[in-house]
Amino acid sequence: MNLIEQLGGLIYGVGINDRSRPAYIINKVTKEYDHWIGMLERCYGKNKHIKSRPTYQLCECSENFKSYSYFYDWCQNQIGFNENGWQLDKDILIERNKLYSEDTCVFVPCDINNFLTNKKKQNKSGYTGVSFHKASGKYVAQISFGGKRKHLGLFENPKDGEDFYFLVKSRMAIELIEKYKSNLDERVIKALLSRYRDAEIKAGR
Repeated sequence: MNLIEQLGGLIYGVGINDRSRPAYIINKVTKEYDHWIGMLERCYGKNKHIKSRPTYQLCECSENFKSYSYFYDWCQNQIGFNENGWQLDKDILIERNKLYSEDTCVFVPCDINNFLTNKKKQNKSGYTGVSFHKASGKYVAQISFGGKRKHLGLFENPKDGEDFYFLVKSRMAIELIEKYKSNLDERVIKALLSRYRDAEIKAGR
């Protein structure tokens, strides 16, 4: 499949590009167009995203975001858009949100995007961040941060492992806020702080 699937003049069957805003400059795709096409592909493209990232199922774009010129102009006023490598995210402000829109999307560094994505993962133990360690007969807690997996310790009770996982997770949230706060949208900081408090409460501390 090509990067862009044209259906009856529409991109992925819904996207409208009236060509009033640049998509390429000196044969290089613009950041705005790259984000826009990627968003449409995740929502409406019949590709690997749905299988590898089931969270994209049932995702859609607002009517405004289906217009490239509107999306282009919206990007110009967004905190973090001009930062290198920052990503368009739809569910940091509203957890499990399925709508890409001007009210739900923000630009964030991949560190924060991955941090919140990993939070949702669970395994066969039924406890977040915890799995059974066959060699010791105990439960091991592990966490991913900065692209690396960190061993947090062994626990007799999986709930104790999960509690410790959430405490470490909350400390990491504070670290990320401190690292990026000068460039972050204030709404992202509030969302991270809210989840930080939730982590403390869930850990029973």
